[in-house]
Amino acid sequence: MIVDYFLLRRCRLDSAGLYLLRGPYAYSNGVNWRAVASLGAGALLALLGLAIPPLRWVYDYAWFVGFAVSGATYYLAMGAQRSVATRAARVASVDVSVPNR
Repeated sequence: MIVDYFLLRRCRLDSAGLYLLRGPYAYSNGVNWRAVASLGAGALLALLGLAIPPLRWVYDYAWFVGFAVSGATYYLAMGAQRSVATRAARVASVDVSVPNR
């Protein structure tokens, strides 16, 4: 949520869209699977530190490591989605009408 609000949306929210069933925050039936995968990546890395003794420090600092890994993964995943959406919006907004003469 921190990465989404501060880095991706730059502290701007569509407050009306928060309450729409098919609004910009609805994602896939109310679940943002990119966010779930990012959370899983951070948790998996922490558990990997528990399973492999030389990486025990990853488990010891799991909150910080998980925060960094999940945040970076989410930023990359949502950034890729936003670039596709931006390109689609540009294509959709191209004015193809014939100007008046």
